Amino acid sequence: MNEQKRTGRLRKILLPIGILVVGLLVAYLLKASRQPPGRETARPTGALVEVEQAIEETRTVRIPATGTVTPRHEVNLTPQVAGRVEWVHPDLVAGGDFAAGEALLRIEPADFELAVEQAAATVAQAEYQLEVAKANAAVAREEWERMQGDRAESKGPDPLVLHGPQLDQAEANLASAKARLATAELNLERTVLRAPFNCRVRRQSASPGQVVSPSSVVAVLYGTDLVEIEVGLSLEDLAWLDVPGGDARVLLDAGTDTYAWTGEVDRTVGVLDEVGRLARVV
Repeated sequence: MNEQKRTGRLRKILLPIGILVVGLLVAYLLKASRQPPGRETARPTGALVEVEQAIEETRTVRIPATGTVTPRHEVNLTPQVAGRVEWVHPDLVAGGDFAAGEALLRIEPADFELAVEQAAATVAQAEYQLEVAKANAAVAREEWERMQGDRAESKGPDPLVLHGPQLDQAEANLASAKARLATAELNLERTVLRAPFNCRVRRQSASPGQVVSPSSVVAVLYGTDLVEIEVGLSLEDLAWLDVPGGDARVLLDAGTDTYAWTGEVDRTVGVLDEVGRLARVV
């Protein structure tokens, strides 16, 4: 009985020791058989790209924009002389179309015709006075030469003796009379108001019998040969334009029809919109 107890006690002591020894032995064997990891040099693979050959070509960059058409020239038509309107062209109404130089209205010319006749008479009188002055100067020179005899060449005559100032005055009077005649003829020509360029009438305020003066606006005209369209473009779009000289194509959508004109980029206004920060291009 005692022998069995001793055997059991010895087994309890040796069994853990054996397990610990076996574990240490297995760990040693695993450590001894372990191989160090191998080293590999990493090779750069690079970025995945597609290569395409560049081909030079010319393209037209189209930049759409919208704006309002305005005339390049617009004037307030005012007479240069005062008087009563005698005649008004039937087409001098809003929307009327006129060619450059075409008569629009006429101011009563009677007073100006009389002024021309009076100025012409003054010219004739001045011409007569000049001829008289020339004749008097010629007679005075002959008398002076006869009185001086051989001494005439040694000493010049006094201008007063030869009527020099009188002759100069007569020439000045003639020049002044001709200037007044030219002014009277110009005023007579100005009684007819003509279209300064190819234009249309925006509005008119002249009627036969109305008295007008140089401060009276009888019509507002705008030119039809050149028009402008101011559009807003971003700075990125503006970089694609040739300013000035770039080609422009103007389209008008009138419902069932579309009208087209050709134009060119003329200039930039030089300022940016405060709201949209857009460049203004004409």
